[in-house]
Amino acid sequence: MITEELRKAGTEYLGECWHEIVIGCGGVFSCRKCGYTPDDIDDTNKNRTFTTWQDFGDLKEKILDKGDWNEFEDYCYLIYNEGFGLNKYRSLRFSVWLISLDRIPLMLEWIEKKGKETQLTCKLQS
Repeated sequence: MITEELRKAGTEYLGECWHEIVIGCGGVFSCRKCGYTPDDIDDTNKNRTFTTWQDFGDLKEKILDKGDWNEFEDYCYLIYNEGFGLNKYRSLRFSVWLISLDRIPLMLEWIEKKGKETQLTCKLQS
């Protein structure tokens, strides 16, 4: 299940604003962080849903761009092997399993964990 917290972590990992819409002067809705103004009241939540192939592709590209693919793939392979048994070599079946909209929650969970690890490392270094 994709929670708001996971959606926020994924959005921020992509370098996008997680819009926090507030009512400003004159009843105008806008994001308190970036100033985005929705067209109407029904359009106030323009945050990503992480349910589409576009979302999957954007996450995959960002993971690759950041040089995190091997770490992400290792994380997924451990989870994959829980269901199919440990195999020293990655198989085509793993690749097919990985490239699925059903893996978006897994991508977001990994991103959230990675973010928490980074925050902890920064705190320990300061």
